[in-house]
Amino acid sequence: MFNLEDYEDVAARVLRFQKAYPEGRIVTDVIQFNPEKGIVLVSAQVYRNASDTLPAGVDYAFGDASTFNTGMRKWYVEDTSSSAIGRALSLVLETQKKPTKQDMAKVVAAKPAKPALPEVKAEDQDYWT
Repeated sequence: MFNLEDYEDVAARVLRFQKAYPEGRIVTDVIQFNPEKGIVLVSAQVYRNASDTLPAGVDYAFGDASTFNTGMRKWYVEDTSSSAIGRALSLVLETQKKPTKQDMAKVVAAKPAKPALPEVKAEDQDYWT
């Protein structure tokens, strides 16, 4: 099992990037969007300097609205964009872990709870069924 506190959130990565590269820029592009299916693919490009012609880091994030809880579902595009930014920043900044705290929180939320087993008395137990 992992500890969420071991992961950095996207906002902290953005702040570190802005301090390290005050002339830098982050560009996002929606590569694919299908609102009927509720899916989006976002690319993020990170430039250390505004005049750079090639990005220092590029990464992608895929969002599926059906995997978000109902309270966050309407923001799945924005959340996916933030995820792409966090992933791209991990390629430019020194970091121990590529996933962000937000991405790892989704892993925790996605784990289904184990159903409770009914209590069965030993004398009522039929091992053949």
